[in-house]
Parts: sequence; C-alpha cells; structure tokens
Amino acid sequence: MTNELMVSVAVITYRQEQYIRRALDSILAQQVNFKYEIVIGEDKSPDNTREILAEYAARYPDMIRVLPRPENLGASRNIYDVYTRCNGKYIANLEGDDYWTDPKKLQLQVDFLEQNPQYIGTTHFYRYVDVAENHLPELTEKYGQNPDCVYAMADYEQFLMPGQLATLVFHNLFKQPQYNYSIMYTADRLVSDRTIALILVLAGKLYRLPRFMSDYRWMSHGEHVQDIDQKNLYESFCYYQKLKQWAKQEAHTDVSFCAAEADLFYSAAYNCILHPAKENNKIAVRIFKQCTGKGKLAAGLIKNLAVLTAKKLRGTVSK
Repeated sequence: MTNELMVSVAVITYRQEQYIRRALDSILAQQVNFKYEIVIGEDKSPDNTREILAEYAARYPDMIRVLPRPENLGASRNIYDVYTRCNGKYIANLEGDDYWTDPKKLQLQVDFLEQNPQYIGTTHFYRYVDVAENHLPELTEKYGQNPDCVYAMADYEQFLMPGQLATLVFHNLFKQPQYNYSIMYTADRLVSDRTIALILVLAGKLYRLPRFMSDYRWMSHGEHVQDIDQKNLYESFCYYQKLKQWAKQEAHTDVSFCAAEADLFYSAAYNCILHPAKENNKIAVRIFKQCTGKGKLAAGLIKNLAVLTAKKLRGTVSK
C-alpha cells in the first residue's frame, strides 16, 4: 500500500441521523490498496447526527475528520469548506443520506484516473431508491444510466449532469485552485451540484464507468405540476446567470445556458396557465427578457406547452 494519501472522501450531512451510519459504513467497506481519509462537514444538525459522527471518529481517529459547524452554513458553503480541507490527490463525494454499493468503487475510479491522466474525473451509473432503499427502476432507467461515457462542456451546455454527486471522483482542484471557487456558495446557498460540474468541465473531461456503484435516496417520487413555484423558477434562473457571469469573468469562457434557460422559461409560461396571476406573468416575462435565443424560445413555446400539458394529464412532472 502506498503512503500517499490518494483520496479524500468529502461528506456533508445535516439532520441525517437515520442514514449517516449507512453512508459511513459504505465508505469504510471500500477495498483499496491506498490510503484515504473521510472529511465530514456536519452542519449543526438539531438531531443526533453529530453524536453519531463523534462515535465513528473515536473508532477511526486516523481516518475520519469531523468539522462540526458552530452555526448552519447551508449545503453549498459546507461542501466548499470540506473541499478546501481535503488533502488527497483525488476527491470523492458522498452526501449523508446516500451510500455506495460496490466495495471496489474507489479502487476502480482511482485506477482509471491514474491510467488516464487526460481526464479530470470519473463517474458511474447509479440507482434511485426510496427512503427504505427499495429500488425505483423507472427513475434509474431515466436518469441513472446515461449511455454516453465521456462528459464534456457540450454535455453541460445541454443541461445534462455527469452523474449524481456520490458518483464523482476527481482530481483535487482545491489544493492549488486555478480560479476563485467560492462561486460554489455565492451562486446559491443550497444548490451546488451544477456549480461543481461547471468547475470540473472547465478543467477537463469526465469518464463514466458503465457500472452501478451507488444508490441515491429519492425523498419524493415526483412533483405535481400545480405545485411549481414561480419564484423558485426565477431563483433558479438567477443561479444560472451567476454561473455564466463567473465563467466569463473568472475563466474567460463563454458557457451557454440556453437549454437551462429554455427549460425554466417553458415551466414559467406553463405555470401562468395553471395559476393566472399578475405576479406569475411578470416573472415569466422577466425570465424571457433575460434569455438568450428569444426567437427559438418563442417558436418552441407551443410545442413545449403541449408536452407539459400531456404530463399534467398523466398526473405529474418529474423533477
């Protein structure tokens, strides 16, 4: 076994006493030929999450570091701070309510990166499960096994993700940061997955291993169309505008968010039909005015409203 600290497993958790043992046990079950550490950001949970982490840290003092927050930071700042404290050559991710399912996961991903330095990171297939860990095949088939094996900027611009957070292992860009990565929490207090994906694709390509190696615990099976919140749609729109500005100013790269903008605009327009209200109309118009490619948006409006209407008739719109 090499003495080099090869992987830092970044874990964030908040109010997850029901699940955190499962997550940690899945990390500790990894079969590897290298050293790794587990760095945990505990975001001032009101339940017994912190006490459980203290128990694990006492059992594995040379492996587990717990960062107990004196106040709640929010998920984005929590994970950013954990990243900055990771000492490994690579960073792996796991949120406290998810878990890994393959004891060879870390070894396989690290081996690939060691043998293929042209890639910035790796991902893999994953399954959706409910709170009781029952498999949800319809969601897994739709989201968990994208057949494309290489993920690059063109995929990001199509509003695609390289994989769920628990699938990621990537070069530790936070040891010697090329850019100001505080965008992870300044863009949004709670949402950081697409920010992380942007940071990675600006640094290189990711490779997806065709193997299921983690489970994503899905807390809700669907979102009813009538529950769409117009203000949340606009907040999401603003989030992408911040990422666009950051990429331009910090990395001197023009990143297209047309696909994301279109998705949000069509949802906002449909919400105006479901809930006719002056404020909803104003938000939809505000989004439209700030979008790029307005001609294509207008042309696609009728088609997309028809699609959303069909989903409404089936009962739900997937998240």
